[in-house]
Amino acid sequence: MKLVLNTEDLTEEFYDDVRLFGVVSNFKNYKFIWEVNNALGLNFRCNPDNEIALQKKNRKCYFPVYQHSVKNSATIYYCYHNYFEGESLLPELKSIDFVCLVKGADSLSEEEWKHLLANIKSVNCVQMVTEIPLSQIKNKENLVF
Repeated sequence: MKLVLNTEDLTEEFYDDVRLFGVVSNFKNYKFIWEVNNALGLNFRCNPDNEIALQKKNRKCYFPVYQHSVKNSATIYYCYHNYFEGESLLPELKSIDFVCLVKGADSLSEEEWKHLLANIKSVNCVQMVTEIPLSQIKNKENLVF
């Protein structure tokens, strides 16, 4: 008997209590994260264990994932760089440079969510911030690490 892992169930579980937003910035990923950390007093760090590796056009593409955990809270922020050498992590969001996923988003009120997006928008290197409905993501499995 062959056992098969149901990745669809894992993907759905990963997206429990999650909200997404996209950021447009012409800064490199490490410079963007540095700017966000300095401007907002956050502590995003690259987490190599969460790096996304995808096979695209017969080559491996690596998409770094940065993580910030909120102290004394179950809320965790993940920031994915949406590009690697011309390839997109989420092809349906080609105009978005960074995809930010907030796990534990149910703990944020609507006012806190809007305040978060406004704070991100105020960072010097950010050109645009937009909330991304989960229904708009066709390649949800690409964000699961």
